[in-house]
Amino acid sequence: MLLIEKFRNTIKYYSRKLNYECAETDLNIFLLTLMKTLNLSKLKKLEEKAFEKYIYLSIKHEYIRLSKKNFYINSHEVLSDIDIIDYIDQKQLESPTKNIEIINTLNCLSKKQKRVFTCIFIYGYSDTETAQIIGVSKQAIGRMRKRIAARIKEENN
Repeated sequence: MLLIEKFRNTIKYYSRKLNYECAETDLNIFLLTLMKTLNLSKLKKLEEKAFEKYIYLSIKHEYIRLSKKNFYINSHEVLSDIDIIDYIDQKQLESPTKNIEIINTLNCLSKKQKRVFTCIFIYGYSDTETAQIIGVSKQAIGRMRKRIAARIKEENN
């Protein structure tokens, strides 16, 4: 508890920067786990300032790791089927039957194809941007876009 109290300001600072609900808890758990795994025989030789700096840098590196993890998660989020339906409704297409056709078409796509469809046709990302978001090559996105177009054409015939 003394360590958590001592590094409270550092943990609060990085949790605010992480900007998600359980960031402070995650950093506190990290600190407790770090203390549990430290080799105390080596730490006895360190001065108090060196020990504090080690803990501070460890918290900072955990902040960086969590930040990258959250960025990856956020960049790979895709609209769910419900969000796609809401988006289509907001655009107020010509007729209700057209909405049903689009929804039926989306239901025949695989998860990855829905992600590509969402990125390219709804958000307007380029093939390169979509490839970075999904984590595949630009060429794979191009091939998938062609398959999606063929599937939509096939479903609408």
